[in-house]
Amino acid sequence: MENKPPVANALDIAENVAKIIFESAYGNKIFGEIRDILLFGSTLTGKSYKSSDNKTPHDIDLLVIHDLFLLNELGMFTKYDNKTSRTVPDFDADITQQRNSPESILEEMGSKLGPNNYAFRERIDNGDREHPGLFTQWQGLRKVTGAGTIIQYGGVMNLAELGEVNIPIKEINPSSPEAVKEGYNHISEYFNKAFDEKFASKFTVNKVKQFLEQQGLSIKQTLDIIVMNQGLLKPGDDYQEERNLAMKQSGDPTFWNSIMVSGRLYNQLSGKFDISFNEKYPGSAELFRP
Repeated sequence: MENKPPVANALDIAENVAKIIFESAYGNKIFGEIRDILLFGSTLTGKSYKSSDNKTPHDIDLLVIHDLFLLNELGMFTKYDNKTSRTVPDFDADITQQRNSPESILEEMGSKLGPNNYAFRERIDNGDREHPGLFTQWQGLRKVTGAGTIIQYGGVMNLAELGEVNIPIKEINPSSPEAVKEGYNHISEYFNKAFDEKFASKFTVNKVKQFLEQQGLSIKQTLDIIVMNQGLLKPGDDYQEERNLAMKQSGDPTFWNSIMVSGRLYNQLSGKFDISFNEKYPGSAELFRP
């Protein structure tokens, strides 16, 4: 992993990040939710699991325990297998030396509006034909005038999710090979502005980003996030294959057991990391003992 500068007030920052995630991330009975957040490493213990002589927190290590389906694929490292033409687990990966992007993980937490807000944006932005109401409005912003010599792009888009979006009229010569692309890019520009004004501030990733920037920090430099489906913490064979994979990708065979035993879970009542892992998940750390 890259060298990172020290993080002042790391514990306070970790508590605030956890609070933001619980308050902002998507969750329901169908798609799942964030269940727990475990803090481990030097922010909590004063001693890094990565280096025995590194006692100053240079990042904040968090294990997000969830049953949110969008996070499942970020709980392991994968690679593309040319022989099978499939994405398969990468058994050479080492989670103690690399991470999936913390920003990507936070993005997949969505917001209280939905499990993945960017998919919602893209769906509307593309005028998805599977949603006739949206597509009809999108097409309605294109009008041919002057006996076909001019195409106007713009007008009023009125969507239940966004409300009224006023898009200035832009006239384009239809003989241009890029006419259609230019026209819809014009609509997209104003749509995206309206979307961001109403929704962007509600995304979990943007809330965390805003908070860290207020501290003079960034997501990439500050957070190391790993995710684990809560099912891996339950005894039995249902998730044994996933547990085996997690242990193979840990590099250090003691990694998972160590962070579970030494880490602390976030307490939404106290706003602190003051719940032992074993108190909430008795016996689960032993499932990861080498």
